[in-house]
Amino acid sequence: MNKQQLVAELSIKSEITKKEAEKHITNTFDIIMETVANGEDVKVVGFGKFEKKETKGREGVSKLQGVEKPWKTEDSFKPYFDPSKAFEDKVKA
Repeated sequence: MNKQQLVAELSIKSEITKKEAEKHITNTFDIIMETVANGEDVKVVGFGKFEKKETKGREGVSKLQGVEKPWKTEDSFKPYFDPSKAFEDKVKA
């Protein structure tokens, strides 16, 4: 399901226009992204938790065409979603 399909579903279930549904979805996603980017978790009971997790940098050696070339990645942050038990049970069913 893409965003436009989600908008259509929400507009039908909520009995609102597609324009209103798109506004609600866009605002919800924007709030989640801004909150997580600022280091705060977003917990939605029965759905899951969005959070910001740190990934440690790594070092290694690439051996392309017989030449060893060292490489390194920096520490970074990534968004992470942890589904709730209810969500996981729904998907497993």
